[in-house]
Amino acid sequence: MYENECWHLSNATLYDPLRVVIRLWQGSDCPDTVSSWDTMVPLGVLTAGTHTLSIRAVLYGALADSSEESISIPLEIAHGDPPPPPPPPPPPPVDSLGALLLGVVLSPGQPTVNDDVSVTLSGRATFACPVLAASDRIGTQHLAIMLAPSPGCADSTRGWEGTVALGRFPAGDHYIQLDISLDDPAGGWSATRYIRVPVTDPDHPPPPPPPPGDSLKAGLSASLPNPFQDLTRFGVSIAEPAMAEVAVFDLLGRRVVTIHHGLLPAGTTQLAWDGRRQDGGRAHGGIYFYRLILPRKKVTRRVVLLGAL
Repeated sequence: MYENECWHLSNATLYDPLRVVIRLWQGSDCPDTVSSWDTMVPLGVLTAGTHTLSIRAVLYGALADSSEESISIPLEIAHGDPPPPPPPPPPPPVDSLGALLLGVVLSPGQPTVNDDVSVTLSGRATFACPVLAASDRIGTQHLAIMLAPSPGCADSTRGWEGTVALGRFPAGDHYIQLDISLDDPAGGWSATRYIRVPVTDPDHPPPPPPPPGDSLKAGLSASLPNPFQDLTRFGVSIAEPAMAEVAVFDLLGRRVVTIHHGLLPAGTTQLAWDGRRQDGGRAHGGIYFYRLILPRKKVTRRVVLLGAL
């Protein structure tokens, strides 16, 4: 990937099982400010043990002097067939906490600074005949509710719905932490969700958003150290609180591990990857990509994990 330059893949040649030469040509016909390329080179059959793959990129063209970039990547080849991938996790049961909150409806639907805002919540509990038994507003950014079974209920429905007054808000986007607890005879449960309350001021409309910037520069810092053996760290920067996901993927686009999923605060959040997969096992040495996924943006950077010593 190159920023503010335009490079195209000419060819890639395998000179022996562990030496690859890639030729790139510099042009001037890029559609945007970032050019990228990718290729796959079959290495053939390798013996068991630790090997070093040498990759040399030759850059040439009319717009620049010829130059080279090189990288060496450790490869670990296991004895026999590789272990099968772990089975996918089973689907959650119908009454899991993932279905606890299914609906969030604000009233009015587009609140302003002059409105008394309320929210109607609905979902599915782990016991029959649930009702919203109690609610407690803690400050301006925290709401706690408790669900309990209704006495004398004649049916077995597990759906619930309730409305809670939130009050008035200043203009802007507000995120309210919702804590849900269950008064379940079979055992108490709790879960945390977030409610977004966008409030406008009719007398002072917000300015138009700035033009989008280069996604390569925004949001995700380079990881240090890179390459790494045990732990690499990087920063995620956003201007406003937002729901986000940060995950690591391999060269084939397969998800290796999810590092963060949920609300990120404004500013810079420091995250790290310890080189392990979602199941806790250590990932094989090689090239990986860590990606920031926002509602309207994805930013990806590369990191190299060294093989186990």
